[in-house]
Amino acid sequence: MDKLIDALLEYNGGDWGETAQDIDEIYRGLRLAPSLIFTYWQERCEGNDKCCFCGGDLKYMKEKEYRGEYLGVDTYEEITYGVCIECGEVF
Repeated sequence: MDKLIDALLEYNGGDWGETAQDIDEIYRGLRLAPSLIFTYWQERCEGNDKCCFCGGDLKYMKEKEYRGEYLGVDTYEEITYGVCIECGEVF
């Protein structure tokens, strides 16, 4: 928790009033929608090719997935997914 407060104080140039407002905003956000913060974190990480669990780099892979037969022809869909090179989590 100290890291968060120190980071906010540094971000606000040591302004305790501004930091108090930021902490209040974070607190209200956590009370109203705790999963929203993690969802935002996931989007931010994936947009930067990072794992949201460990911060490792994502490696993207492609596979063809069988989707059944259509008019007598086998059909496939190309699926792209990310894999963390540090922890192995799949996205």
